[in-house]
Amino acid sequence: ACSFSAQCGSKGLHAHHPRDCLYHLRDWNVSRLHRLLQYYRMSPSWLEPSNGSLAQSSQTVACSVLELRDSGRMTKEEPCGRPALSEYRGYCQGHYKERLVELINRCCADPAVLFTPAEMIAELQRWSVAVPIRRPEEPDLLYAHRLRLVSDIIITELNLEPT
Repeated sequence: ACSFSAQCGSKGLHAHHPRDCLYHLRDWNVSRLHRLLQYYRMSPSWLEPSNGSLAQSSQTVACSVLELRDSGRMTKEEPCGRPALSEYRGYCQGHYKERLVELINRCCADPAVLFTPAEMIAELQRWSVAVPIRRPEEPDLLYAHRLRLVSDIIITELNLEPT
C-alpha cells in the first residue's frame, strides 16, 4: 500500500526513487556525471585519468567487481568480467557509473542543477506538481531556474531531501 498518490494503487510493487539515485542517474553519460561532481567540487584522485599500467597495457583487462550470479542450483559471487577501460580506472562502464553515483550521494549532490527545462518538467510531473508556464521570451536558463525553485520547495515540503 502506497499513500503517495491514487495512481500508485494500480502499480503493484514499485518505488519512488530520489532524483540522485542510480535508478535515475544510470542513464546519464559519464561526462555528465563528472560535471555534476565538479559542480559540487568533488574530484577524488581516482577520477583523474589513469597513467598507470592499464593505460600502457595492450592486453584487455576485465572488470573485477564481484556480482551475484545464479547458476540455477546456487548463487555465487563472480567477477563482472566486462571489459574495463583505463579511463574508468579498471571498472566497466556500468560499475564506474555506480561508483560515481556513490560519490554523488556521499556529497549530497542534487542532479537538478544540471537538469534541462524538459527534465525539470518531467520531475515536477512525476511528483504531480503544477508546472509553471514559461513566460514569453524567457531564456532557457531562467525558466530552468524557476522550475528548480518550485521543485526544491516541493521536496522540502514533502521532506524528500535527496539521499
